[in-house]
Order: sequence, then structure tokens, then C-alpha cells
Amino acid sequence: MKTLFTFACLSIFIACSTSGEQQGERSASTENTDKPIKEEILYSSGKVKMSGQTINGEKHGLWTAYFENGSVWSKNEFDHGIQHGSTMVFQKSGLTYFTGTYTKGERSGKWKFYDENGEPAKTVDYDKTD
Repeated sequence: MKTLFTFACLSIFIACSTSGEQQGERSASTENTDKPIKEEILYSSGKVKMSGQTINGEKHGLWTAYFENGSVWSKNEFDHGIQHGSTMVFQKSGLTYFTGTYTKGERSGKWKFYDENGEPAKTVDYDKTD
């Protein structure tokens, strides 16, 4: 379970990162414009690491991260640079690691975590104040 939590935290960090230098080369400009610009962040091999749109240089809408083998690593929604909406993180095998929701950059609602076999392992409700 500790490995699952560590991987989940690492996945969120990678999916949320916006630095071109840390993530590889970008295939589109981050110039300021009110129009959505499609962006792809690449691995050094040239394969797509992340893709999505920016508005005024900020992530907006659905961003998808990929393992270098091309399978989906995570899907996250953004609203003008702030994570807002659903998040899904997957294992290399394609099985789900966890799902949840962000509200204005904060975890909210019920998050479901799964083990390496894709079986439910834990549910955490971030709306409960204990």
C-alpha cells in the first residue's frame, strides 16, 4: 500500500508539472493568447509524454500523460492552470491506480485507490473533516 501511495503522489506531481525543461521539449509556444493552443511535451525519444491545451500559457481542459510505451499514465482536468475536475491515474498495465476529483486545486470528494491487480484497495473522502 505504501508503494501505491508513493506512486500515486509521484504521478500527480508529474501530471501537474508545467515546466518544459523538466518534461522535455514542447511542440507549441506558450505565448499569451486567449485562444487555446494545443501542446505536446515530449520524451527525449520524441514520443509524447503529455498533451493538452493551454490558454495564456496555462493548462486548460483535459491533459493526458503517457508512459514512454504510449499507454495512458494519467488524465487530469485543468481550469486556467488550476487542477479542477476529474483525475485518473493508471498503471503501465492499463489498470487503474486511482481516481478522484479536484476542486480549485484541492482534492475533494471520494478518491478510490486500487492495488496492482486493479482491485479496490482504499477509499478516502476528502470532504469529511475528521
